Amino acid sequence: MKQLAIAVMCAAIAACAANSALADSATAYVGTVNGTNAFTLQESGAKLYFHPQPDTDYVWMENNGSAPGTVATYTYNSGGVPVTADRDGMKTFACTDVAYGATLNTIQLSFDYNTGTDPTTGLAMSSPSMNIFLTDGSGHYGIWAATSGSAKYSDTVLTGADAGWTRRTLNCTTIVDDGNNGVAIYEHNDLVVDHSSPYANVGWDDIKNFTIAGFYDYQRTPQGGFEDWGQTLWNEVTNVGNPGDTTLNEYGITINWGDTVGGMLGDGSGEIGSNAERAYGQAGRLIRNFAVTVGSTTYEMTFAPGVVPEPGTLVLAITAGLGALAFALRRRRS
Repeated sequence: MKQLAIAVMCAAIAACAANSALADSATAYVGTVNGTNAFTLQESGAKLYFHPQPDTDYVWMENNGSAPGTVATYTYNSGGVPVTADRDGMKTFACTDVAYGATLNTIQLSFDYNTGTDPTTGLAMSSPSMNIFLTDGSGHYGIWAATSGSAKYSDTVLTGADAGWTRRTLNCTTIVDDGNNGVAIYEHNDLVVDHSSPYANVGWDDIKNFTIAGFYDYQRTPQGGFEDWGQTLWNEVTNVGNPGDTTLNEYGITINWGDTVGGMLGDGSGEIGSNAERAYGQAGRLIRNFAVTVGSTTYEMTFAPGVVPEPGTLVLAITAGLGALAFALRRRRS
């Protein structure tokens, strides 16, 4: 009986430790920036529902060459008059590290997205966005917005038992540069052109040999920095400009939903760009069958929360597990 108790105790501790692990080659970790965890995992992580991503009181900080702590802004037209507003809103990321270090033109990814009606808002759902974080290996970083610019992906409408779903596939091994500047690179530090513009429209041949990196500190970041997300995978980001530019975060492929251009004026005017008028991000998104292929290996993803328990929380979890074990043993003896 004593040996059994020790074995069960060790299993409980191991399970708690496993639940706090940061690395899993077949896991897409999910977290929300500038807000609460606006997502729900369904069917034991087989499906991910992105909640509608509303505006928040938080803002985004502009790191594209501006002074640290500068609030990111954007300008839109209101009755012919330009209006400048802070970038607010929020975004949820599902990210994976399985392709870290791989050349961009050796990867493929796919997922199914639901085209039905969002049960929360009654609005039509479609695909979330795809972002891939890249580096040239020489201290330059940038984000390829794979759903911006000329489409490099393909969609297949599913039928039969899968009716209501569409499969989106991004096959980087077969893309050919058509001579058009149809590749959108965001928030970079001279990855493709001078960083004075946070957006660059380039060709496929300009980026296809770059490698997958991870979150880095030169991109537009949340107010207070990535650490304000709490104990998450993204606390450590690559510090661009540090000696050696060591990559600290390897979660370079993301399926994400939300908006970094909230534009909520806060005056109830309903002007274009305000929360009342901005539709982007306000309908949920539902995805499944997320898979990433690197070379000849395909990883079928399970979604999991990106939050790691605080040390104190882990101790409490272990203590609770041991308490439950002791109670079970007492019941067995009685």
